Amino acid sequence: MLRSLVACVVALLLLMTGDAAAATKPAPLNSVESELLGTWRLKSFVVRDSAGNETKPLGSKPVGKITYSPDRTMWALVARRGATKELPDANWYTGTFRVNRKAGTVIHTVDASNITTWEGTEQVRKLELSGNRLTLSIVGADSSSILSWRRAELGALTTHPRPGRVS
Repeated sequence: MLRSLVACVVALLLLMTGDAAAATKPAPLNSVESELLGTWRLKSFVVRDSAGNETKPLGSKPVGKITYSPDRTMWALVARRGATKELPDANWYTGTFRVNRKAGTVIHTVDASNITTWEGTEQVRKLELSGNRLTLSIVGADSSSILSWRRAELGALTTHPRPGRVS
């Protein structure tokens, strides 16, 4: 009798766990989210003010990568090439993402960042995606930041070959 009671309780717990897992399972990726998947290399970072003047806060050849994963996690890093300890000029964050197709935006929910005020916030980016080109824009009242990315080729994720390694 005790054995069958234990078996019923275990079966009930398994059924409840299965239902809970199904209830918390994220919705399938939409078509734009699927197109975003993978790693992208930063090609340019420009800030444009309301008068149309442009600056390049990370120089003319910034470096960076952003990766979107099927489990809806993401990470991003942008930096000035040749940054030093005295002048780091690098920003990174990681978290999750979702796309609002109607608004044409991707929303990054930040879990951790070197900009601690971003942690726990949603960073909204205007999204333009065309083939292997991705543009993420941060639109402000006085200026807009425009980050242009290209899809990274498989096997070409390092910027410089390692010594002794065939590229």
